[in-house]
Amino acid sequence: MGAIYLSLADAEGFEKNVVPNLHLCMIAGGMSTPVQMMRLELQYANATFINMYGQSEAAPLTMVRPSDMVEKRAQTVGQAIEGMDIRISDGKGGFLPRGEIGEVVAKGDNLMNGYDKLPTEKQPIDENGWLHTGDLGYFDEDGYLYLAGRIKDVIIRGGENISPSEIESALNQMENIREAKVMGAPHPIYGESVEACVTMTDGGKSFDQEALKTALRKVIARFKVPSHIFLYDSFPLNVNGKLDQRTLHADMLNRLLRLSVDEELAGGVTVFDVVVRNSNYAIVPVTSMASELAQAVGFSRRRLMSIRLAVEEMLTERIMDAYSAAGNIRVRITLMPEWLRISFSDSGAEYFIDKRRDTSMSAKIILKAVSDFHTDYPDGKPVYCMDFLYENEFSIQEFLMKSKEETDA
Repeated sequence: MGAIYLSLADAEGFEKNVVPNLHLCMIAGGMSTPVQMMRLELQYANATFINMYGQSEAAPLTMVRPSDMVEKRAQTVGQAIEGMDIRISDGKGGFLPRGEIGEVVAKGDNLMNGYDKLPTEKQPIDENGWLHTGDLGYFDEDGYLYLAGRIKDVIIRGGENISPSEIESALNQMENIREAKVMGAPHPIYGESVEACVTMTDGGKSFDQEALKTALRKVIARFKVPSHIFLYDSFPLNVNGKLDQRTLHADMLNRLLRLSVDEELAGGVTVFDVVVRNSNYAIVPVTSMASELAQAVGFSRRRLMSIRLAVEEMLTERIMDAYSAAGNIRVRITLMPEWLRISFSDSGAEYFIDKRRDTSMSAKIILKAVSDFHTDYPDGKPVYCMDFLYENEFSIQEFLMKSKEETDA
């Protein structure tokens, strides 16, 4: 699972003992978003991550290739491996075309013969040799498989079996709720998350997601409360006028994916994290890196010079001025949604820039260059943050994807 790799990155000696030795990392079950995949590949600088999919009855079934684009490697479980035939069943003995969601079925060289002593009618392999996985999915135009949850109604969240109908009933009893549909979605830690879709009698004017969650907690167990509640004008219907659950589920997953990306990016993505030794010789590499990154995200030449100078002056203040006891300095560069953040932390006396603005030339230069300078206190220790507003429209996701493509090329 991706969570294991994320935890390993926090281990002592990770950069020295792990990063140089890992080149290909496999994930069974997939990451939630391209951002998570890109974060891993930034931390595991020498490694490429790939998704794969299989079951005990036949493993693996599909796999992405190391050369695939990050969107494919992050969002899909790849293409069928050699010797395997993977199809999407329509539930009637036939198969669905690409783009339509149905049960994933498989036939091939590494398929088991069946479960010992289990009656034929209960075997997951049908009379034509197809293994019925119980998973919902669909293929894109390139033959990559996207998983879309389980075929069964029961949602399994962290080992707990949850009935969607119980939550739907509770939602339908609430004021202004017209329709409610509860479904599961793949989750990197819990296996599945509980998600809800609703329509309202007033067209959504009174829709308040948090208020609905609060009301649900009073009538159902907390672990059954949906992670998200999505508002729809109306639910999609099939030709018979019934709920088209496949289409609704696919749309809900798309909304969830977009929301997950937005939530992750809201906290920023750290792209540079280094410890600078207490020496003036260590300043130049850091200022050069900050300047190169600032140029890459679109700052003008004049702004680049001021950013570089601000970084240089901050390091000079901590290393060479009245802070010889500062020790080594940790520098981080983080891409935030609206600004580039360069932060500094060390073991020296706290730096009060407002008190030095009239006596220190470095402080004056820093305050003139930054859009905002402030001090955070994670774990009770000061971290000095210099924020520089982007000069042009900037997307963290697009920048990271472009950077990854250029690196792979």
